Amino acid sequence: MYHDEIVEEIHRIRQEYSRSFNHDLEAIFADLQKKQAESGIKVVDLSRKPDLTKRWRRKKLMIAQAQDYQKMTPEEYLEWEAQQEFRYEYVDGEILAMTGGTIPHTKIYLNFYTALRPHLSQRGCEAYVSDVKVRDSKNNRYFYPDLVVTCNAEDLKSRDFIQHPKVIVEVLSPSTRKYDRDDKLKYYQQFSSLQEYVLVDSESISVEIYQRGEGKIWHYCRYTEGESITLESIEFTCAIEVLYEGVNLEIPEKKD
Repeated sequence: MYHDEIVEEIHRIRQEYSRSFNHDLEAIFADLQKKQAESGIKVVDLSRKPDLTKRWRRKKLMIAQAQDYQKMTPEEYLEWEAQQEFRYEYVDGEILAMTGGTIPHTKIYLNFYTALRPHLSQRGCEAYVSDVKVRDSKNNRYFYPDLVVTCNAEDLKSRDFIQHPKVIVEVLSPSTRKYDRDDKLKYYQQFSSLQEYVLVDSESISVEIYQRGEGKIWHYCRYTEGESITLESIEFTCAIEVLYEGVNLEIPEKKD
């Protein structure tokens, strides 16, 4: 899921160190040694601290990338992201950092995938989780939903990304709840192939489904404990408890 805090922290670090990043680390320490020689303060000998230099250069590279990646074209984004350790979504020219979810978050979408897979295998469809990129070619946007279902022959042969999603599932967390409900709902509805958008809460037993109707109409239904959810586009029904099997919904108290 996408976290605003990650991007804000990157910008904070960049601003804090931007002046120092205009120089090599070796030059900074050489200047300190020269200016502080008379005071008797011992400055770190970089020749004996190779790991420090390596970490500094790595951080410098990360910040430099953070300065540039929000201005990338779709082609530049694809080339850049292929070299990154972590995943990033691309929306209207902006790069959105993805982070790992909680254990309940992960268990929920894996439970959903496990329940769907045998049903979909009989219908010539497939479900993918988390690391599979979904491309909106019309608007040049790229997403990593928690779970996506496609029945499109082109998608089933693809090695790069899904372009014709039929069902998209996002597991809600406190940091992404608003984004998934508002912005992503708007973005996902622009996929002409999408029939259902599913939001599964990770802190309580609650599932919301947006279902495509006639024209621009989308129908909404919310399910809770003791009920069964239905995805009409793939004729799938299961008890809501199946999605929460083995999931700890108790939220730990914050320590002072």
